[in-house]
Formats: sequence, structure tokens, C-alpha cells
Amino acid sequence: MIDLLKRMITRRPVTLLLTLILAGCIEPIEPELGVFDYLMVVEGHVSNLDEVNTVRLSRTKPLGVEYGGVEVGALVYVEDQEGAKFYFEESSPGVYQSDPACFVGETGNSYALHIETLYGEIYQSKPILLNTAPAIDSLYFERERRLTNEGITKDGIKILLDSHDPEGLTQYFRYEWEETYQIKVPYPQDISVWVCYNTETNSDILTANTSQLKESRVSQLEIKYVSTEGYQLRSLYRLLVRQYALSSSGIKYWTELKKISESQGTLFDPLPYDLPSNLFNPNNPDEQVIGFFDVGAVTEKEIYIDRSQLLELDFASDGCSSKLVEVSGGGSPPAGYCLASQGPYGSGINYYAPEYCCDCRLYGELDEPEFWPN
Repeated sequence: MIDLLKRMITRRPVTLLLTLILAGCIEPIEPELGVFDYLMVVEGHVSNLDEVNTVRLSRTKPLGVEYGGVEVGALVYVEDQEGAKFYFEESSPGVYQSDPACFVGETGNSYALHIETLYGEIYQSKPILLNTAPAIDSLYFERERRLTNEGITKDGIKILLDSHDPEGLTQYFRYEWEETYQIKVPYPQDISVWVCYNTETNSDILTANTSQLKESRVSQLEIKYVSTEGYQLRSLYRLLVRQYALSSSGIKYWTELKKISESQGTLFDPLPYDLPSNLFNPNNPDEQVIGFFDVGAVTEKEIYIDRSQLLELDFASDGCSSKLVEVSGGGSPPAGYCLASQGPYGSGINYYAPEYCCDCRLYGELDEPEFWPN
């Protein structure tokens, strides 16, 4: 998300200038670009999970300037309502992480982020309560055919989520997902490159707001659509979903960020420096700070989907059998092809397939994830 913010900030001044020129102004009006220069950008989150919490710091930079970017050498810590401080170490340039052995957020506690840069600049947030997050009730899937932009119907499944907070304490949520799937190529050149695994995470923003409902209930929220076109559903598929509890200011921030990320960069689009932020410079309250410090509990749920559960779905051909090339008489295969099978004994015929049909490493990693079922 931090890269998204920085890209949008540098993109919009150019868009504005070009729009004014193309609109037929007698004299091109160049906007003030100084307000975009070297703004502090913060992305951070503290949760109740027994894992590393991360704060990322960077700076926007003027158009055409190559140097700058990440904010290194800063002092970063969170402070609870009792005054206890928990320090984050810089694990890589601009990335600051906590030690789970020393700090895990607790529901009911409040935490404030404090940043002191290498040059003595101070940034902080106000204390934020770590809200509870209800459990995810269920993850399930339904078959759905969808029409592509090219007018082609594709088959697949939509994965849905149900959740509710019986006490109504949390009304705002954000969701992240991580998918892992097994890949089996049809013509492995060796058994060692037959099966691989690939993991991907979402880059879009998905939120839910139940504040206008009689009860805090999320029903049939689509987390992800998976088509039968790729390898995802051809063997075993796993989706892990995280549900983040948000504050009212948090839902406002993520909602506005989603609007900006989905816009096309026109003159009338909202600008990223108008995003709500809960960070400020106490020594210079007028300084613009971009980004948000999230504090909230997280709950997780996963679902495994086996190919045997999807018998009614239409799977497109993998495109490999139709691309087999027959080579006889000891001839050489085409470049980029590997041996798929041999003809009848003594025939001297071999069949070759494109490399992408023979080596799963083109799609993923050989190592089986620790969580993968036996």
C-alpha cells in the first residue's frame, strides 16, 4: 500500500498539468508541486497475533528526482496507556519490525506510534484502542460463470465469507487473503519437477461496514473469484482469510484509499494527500503526513478446496496435449521443448511438449508449505 500512495502522489501533478494544457488554456497553469515534496509516508499495524508487527516509512519525492524514498535510521516504537514502550528494529531499509517475544498487542489496550527520524523530526499518532475482532463464522464457495471483457464465458467459483459480532463492539472490518495451490504439470520431464506450489496475496482493498445495520453481521461477502482457466483449482487449493477490526477513522481511511486506487487519474479524482491520516508532527501541526497507523485485533479462517469437489465445473484444456510434437529417426526437438513420452517400442518416435508443460518450477516452488495437508 505504501508504494501505491507514493505512485499516486507523483502521478497526479502531471495529470493536472496536462489536463489544464489540453483544455485550451491560453497560458498553461503549472500547479504548486512543492507541497508534494518529501512528505512522510507511514504504513503500520499492531494486532493481537503472535507475530511480527511492521511499520514502513518512506518519503515522497519531487518528479525527476532519483534519490530519496525509504526513511532509514529512524527510532520507532509504540507506547501503551501505561507508558510502556516497545521498540521496533529496522529489518531492512525503511522497514521496522517488532519482536514477538517482546511485544504482542492485547485487546483492550491502547497504543500510540512514535517516530523520530535521523534528523530529529518527530511524528506520532494519538492512542488507539485495540478492538476485538469476532471469529469468522464460515468460508464457503459457490459456482459462478462470468463473462470476460472479451465476451467469453468462464467457469469458476466465488469464495464467500460470513461473520458477525454478537456483542456489536466492532462494526468495521478489512480483509486480506493468501492463496496457495498445488501445480501438477501434465508431462514432467522428471518426477522431481512434477509438483510445485504457488502462493499469492491480494493487492486490492476489501472492507465491510455494518454500522448502518441492526446487528454487526457480514453476510455472503465475496472474498475472491477463482476461475478454472489457470492451475489454481486443478489439484488442491487453499485460501487463508484475515479479518481486521477497524476503528471509525480506519474504515474512512481504507474506503478513501480504495476510491483513489481504483480511479483513473483524472482531474476530478480525489488526491492522495487528502486522505484522512491519524499521524502528525507535534512540533509542526501544519505538516502533511500521509498514511495510517492501524490498531486492531485479527481473526483468521482457511478453506481447502479439492478438485474432487468441483466435478460440475468446466475446466479448459491445459493446452499441452494439442501442442505435442512428434520427432522420429533421432531428430532434434524444437527449441524450448522437452521429452513428454515415447512412441511404441522400436519405432524411434518421441513426443515433445513445450517446457511449460514439463517443468512446474515455471509456475511455483518445489518446497511443500508446512501447513499443506498430507
